[in-house]
Amino acid sequence: PRHDVIVTMTDPPMLVSVGWLLSRLKGSRHVHWIHDLYPDLLPVLGYTTGPKTQSFFRGLSRRAMKRADKIISIGRCMTKHLKHTGIETAKIETIPNWANQELYNEKPDRSGATSGDGQDTKLQADPRFRILYAGNFSSAHAMSPLLKAIHVLNKTNPEIEFVFAGQPENFDRLIKERDKHGWSNLRFLPPQPVKKLRALMKSGDVHLISMKTAAKGMMVPCKFYSALAAHRPCIFVGPHESEPAFVVKDTNCGLTIAPEDPQALVEAIQRFRHEPDLWFAGQEGAKKAAELYAPVNSLKKFETLLH
Repeated sequence: PRHDVIVTMTDPPMLVSVGWLLSRLKGSRHVHWIHDLYPDLLPVLGYTTGPKTQSFFRGLSRRAMKRADKIISIGRCMTKHLKHTGIETAKIETIPNWANQELYNEKPDRSGATSGDGQDTKLQADPRFRILYAGNFSSAHAMSPLLKAIHVLNKTNPEIEFVFAGQPENFDRLIKERDKHGWSNLRFLPPQPVKKLRALMKSGDVHLISMKTAAKGMMVPCKFYSALAAHRPCIFVGPHESEPAFVVKDTNCGLTIAPEDPQALVEAIQRFRHEPDLWFAGQEGAKKAAELYAPVNSLKKFETLLH
């Protein structure tokens, strides 16, 4: 049936072209909502295509975007990239992503995160200072600085632990490195049910978010907003000219570290561990950012755009 508006997203790639075709067949408006910018991001994810193939699909994608009624970008860096590649400014609406509403629940489930076997992990009771990475890990996320930090801090600061929560297959390399080096400061949790999400996010003393420099303007890690909603300081390992870095600077909710400087990541973690004033300033900044990027704010922008 005909609908007033067709909204396409970016998975699978090139769906924007299908959306444009359907909108013409049905006489509907077409809004394209970009989370990951394809096909631009494919080489960063490790998919190798020849330059002619890449150019062909990129041209096809951009033509469909130019014909759409509106393009929704999820970050200022993405908006800038789109403008640079030929999308007119008036067509783009920048609407930030948001965290799961459960993280804003005033009466959360307090039973703790689950280890996958039905047992609670009681993460809150662990005395170690916890660096939490919650979410999937792809080729677009910078792993080398994380490996360096884990290796160094395992020797110098055994009271600091790293917890990675997400799909187990995403962490294969981390698991191999842990077994190879005998790291005792690294553990893993499976994806958590929604009712356990707040307990997991609150269990982290500092949240870690990672993105390769090459992915700038093509994606914005959504786990960043979950960390803010949990009122936890963040360390963003990624390019300074990207949306998470802008938010960190605007709200003082953490630190931004270039992926090419793993020693800076080690020092940033140690600072949060040993400087209470820095940690509390980051927490206050995260509270401020959580209000700015609450789901209701972005949903109001969506409502206005669709009307």
